[in-house]
Amino acid sequence: MKALRILTLGAVMALLLSGPALAAIDFEFDAPERGAVTELNILTRFETTVTNTGDQAETFFIDMVKDLPDTWTGSLCIGETCFPPWIVHLEIDLAPSEVAHLDIDILAQTETGSGRSFITVSSSHEPSLAQSYSFQVVSTGIEVLLVNGHPEGSGYPDYYADALDGLATAHSWAHWYRPESGELSGLELENFDVVVWETDDTTPGLDYDDMTALSYYVMHDGSLLLSGQNLAYASCDAGSPDYDATNHTWFQAILGSDYVANDAGTSNVDGLDGDPVGDGFSFAINGGTGSNSNTSPDVLSAVGAGSVSLQYDVGGGSAVASTFGTGSSYFMGFGFEGIDTDADRQDLMQAIFNWFEGASPAGELLQPLLVRAPFATPNPFNPQTSIKYEVGGDQAVAVEVAVFDLKGRRVRELFNGSVNPGPQSLLWNGRDDNGHNLATGVYLARVKVADENRTVKMTLAK
Repeated sequence: MKALRILTLGAVMALLLSGPALAAIDFEFDAPERGAVTELNILTRFETTVTNTGDQAETFFIDMVKDLPDTWTGSLCIGETCFPPWIVHLEIDLAPSEVAHLDIDILAQTETGSGRSFITVSSSHEPSLAQSYSFQVVSTGIEVLLVNGHPEGSGYPDYYADALDGLATAHSWAHWYRPESGELSGLELENFDVVVWETDDTTPGLDYDDMTALSYYVMHDGSLLLSGQNLAYASCDAGSPDYDATNHTWFQAILGSDYVANDAGTSNVDGLDGDPVGDGFSFAINGGTGSNSNTSPDVLSAVGAGSVSLQYDVGGGSAVASTFGTGSSYFMGFGFEGIDTDADRQDLMQAIFNWFEGASPAGELLQPLLVRAPFATPNPFNPQTSIKYEVGGDQAVAVEVAVFDLKGRRVRELFNGSVNPGPQSLLWNGRDDNGHNLATGVYLARVKVADENRTVKMTLAK
């Protein structure tokens, strides 16, 4: 008869702990850049990495869903291998700590517009372990860029979109979802006649990079429509946790505005008699078909070049129109989306656009001098690329070509002088003005011919 072996609880735990540990499955999908503004027929490449952070080898699925104009293409690259556009599912095997370089390519061709590719990375053994990003390209040639501070699906951007669609004079426009697609540089904004920027309800609403880009944009003939409650409070009230003296100065200089008070009790807005935008307007900022979200609108005052255009029925400015440099701005201290009727939202948008046209410097070139859109080849590049463009007219003109990083900082001046008509080409070796090699990343070349500016996005890939 065999003897029974009785194990104590401690012995059982010791046996369990002495066995092999369960392997963990995990990964990181890192995508530092997820949005770009680019010329047509220029390939945009978003460089990302997938890292196996678990402790066992694993197969990861890469899935792509495209929402692109019909003539645009989207494709995937892993390492040095690029796949045709119809391949939208890939599998990669990664050992622990191994990194895969995944590139998302979008080629904007033939037609202006905006498009996105949605990429999902998931574990083959644990399908619920997944991470997704959207990658967006907006082409130049679009007249209006609608920058949405609220995330897609929140409903707030729709109020602006509907107003833009209802304008008496049709304007081509595109969404830019700030939370998903990331920041915009001043050089990217410069491609649009009007930027409509709505902010979400969190403070400060605009960060330092946003303000830097918008300063450049307005100063260089841009037209900015900015809307959002708590914006002025966050940056201009010394009692705000987000107060910053530099940001306060930005509101005064760029928007011609300052913060007076928070007025949670206000409900109606009236236009000032004789004002080019506000004259004749009277509407509620909550209720009706609006978002009913204006809980803490800002009362504004006008400073410098600013002038109050709309005011609350209880007193105090609710919108300020201003100019800065060669551009103009219209800033509302409440959420445009809260206006209570479709008609008033549409009519106010139309009045603001009409004012922008009147406030802009008169006189356009009858014949563009930059007759060929600039482009860089090769792009991506390493170690050098050629920036090509074409000058029109019948005499020499002033030309400036400089390279900027995505923060809007100039890193290299390539040319500043006079150029005769005809095709032009400049070589850039990926170095700054001091001869130092620049880091891998995305850079913008600004080609300025007389008063015309165009930008080229370039990727330095090492």
